[in-house]
Amino acid sequence: MSRECFMVNKKDHQSFSAELNRLGRLSAEAQNLGHPITSWEKLATDTVILLLEDKLPTGFLRWGYRDLYLTPDPITTPLKLHKRVLCVLDFFVEHQRQGRGTFLMDSLVKENRITSIAFDRPSTKLVPFLKSKYFLTDLIPQPNKFVISRQFFYT
Repeated sequence: MSRECFMVNKKDHQSFSAELNRLGRLSAEAQNLGHPITSWEKLATDTVILLLEDKLPTGFLRWGYRDLYLTPDPITTPLKLHKRVLCVLDFFVEHQRQGRGTFLMDSLVKENRITSIAFDRPSTKLVPFLKSKYFLTDLIPQPNKFVISRQFFYT
């Protein structure tokens, strides 16, 4: 089986719109959301890394930059840091535990040479994945619903 990642944005690659909409619906179901948060229509300025296996889309990672106020400890420390951050906004693979998620996340990190990242409302499946594959064990929920790693403040 051949596996590759393909960057998709709104202005190009409209041929993937139906597949992205399908995967967005599956992502919403997997996260018990009332409606998809990823679709071709909602893509706007974000970018999607589409996972293709034998030329068929089987997963995606939607990301974009956001201006966030972040704190190392939301309970005891007032908001301190204003930063433009690369954020994972939605993440889904059809069949888990076969290296697809790692392949997507590695593509994001490699393509953007990132040292810090935020996750928008990570699902109950994403958090253990991040802990086991990327050793992000000290995750800090932010008041803005994003989650960052404690290492974020040391990069």
